[in-house]
Amino acid sequence: MNILSSLFIWWNRQTLSTKIYTYFRGKVIGVDDLGNIYYTSFDKKRRWVIYDKENYASELSIEWHGWLHWTTDSIPIKSSKSKNIVTKVFVPMERNLSKNEYEKLGIDQTYEPWVPK
Repeated sequence: MNILSSLFIWWNRQTLSTKIYTYFRGKVIGVDDLGNIYYTSFDKKRRWVIYDKENYASELSIEWHGWLHWTTDSIPIKSSKSKNIVTKVFVPMERNLSKNEYEKLGIDQTYEPWVPK
C-alpha cells in the first residue's frame, strides 16, 4: 500500500495516523487465529485491533470481541478448549456485497417492488 493512500483510505487496513498512534502509544496484547493484532494503550484506557486483511468487524473471534468491547478484562489465550469453541461457533460467512461489488461480478440486481392487489 503506498503512503498516499494510507493517509486517507481507512477501509484497506489502517491509516498512517493509526500506524503512528499504534507505534508510540500501543502495546500488543495478542493475536487471534485470523492474524488480527490487538492493542491497548499504556494507561489501559483504550483498546483497538489492526486487522490482518481488510477492515471487516465480523471477522473478530468471540473471545477477542468481548475483550475489545470491555465485556471482559481477561485476555483470551490460545488453548485447546478455546480452539474447540472457535471452530464450533465461528463459521466463515459470505460477505454482504454492495451494489458496486455486484456490478463488478456481473450479477444482475433487478428489483421488483411488491404491489398489493
